[in-house]
Amino acid sequence: MEEPSLDISEDLKRIRGQIDADPAIKLLVIDPLNSFLGQVDYFKDTSVRAVLAPLCRFLEEREIAGLGVVHLNKKIDLGGIYRIGGSIAFAGVARSILAVTQHPEDEDRRLLRPLKMNYAKRPAALSFRIDDDLRLSFDLDPVPIDHDEALSHKAPENGADNSFAAEWLRERLADGGEELKALMMAAADVGISRRTLFYVKKKIGIITHASGYRKDRTSVWELPR
Repeated sequence: MEEPSLDISEDLKRIRGQIDADPAIKLLVIDPLNSFLGQVDYFKDTSVRAVLAPLCRFLEEREIAGLGVVHLNKKIDLGGIYRIGGSIAFAGVARSILAVTQHPEDEDRRLLRPLKMNYAKRPAALSFRIDDDLRLSFDLDPVPIDHDEALSHKAPENGADNSFAAEWLRERLADGGEELKALMMAAADVGISRRTLFYVKKKIGIITHASGYRKDRTSVWELPR
């Protein structure tokens, strides 16, 4: 027998009843959030706010945390909260937003990145991997990455800079791979930004080799064979 579906727009009383019946509940998770909005147009700001605002007020009254999971849209030229699928109201209602994205330097790692923090200063991103037993192993050191960098794949605007960076990177790696930290320092010395460097890396098809763990972890770039 299938469980009855939940519609936040109509079932707030039901949610209240279940939470009030168990004082031990301190977290409400809705995943994915837009699947439980009923017939509401989740691309329309006023419609989304009309559904989520009463729920948020209730959770605040009961001192319960609410976690809504949403997916990123396909607008890869945008960054930050504008990558959230649906209405911008999802970002407006939330008090904190965390994004999980692919690590730009290591396909086996992910980034946990704060996009919005109403009650605290935004901390740096953290990297983690999913172990074989499905546990999350976080690296100790924060990741120095721009808040929008891992969400946006927009090309740097100056095409001449891109061509120069691509040629420089090919020449730099012509004799073999190089450790990423040294590579980034050398790129900065000739005026190539981190964003441009990673953009041309993807265009060229640079291969990344990662080794070590946490503080001892290194990443080496080399040209495709």
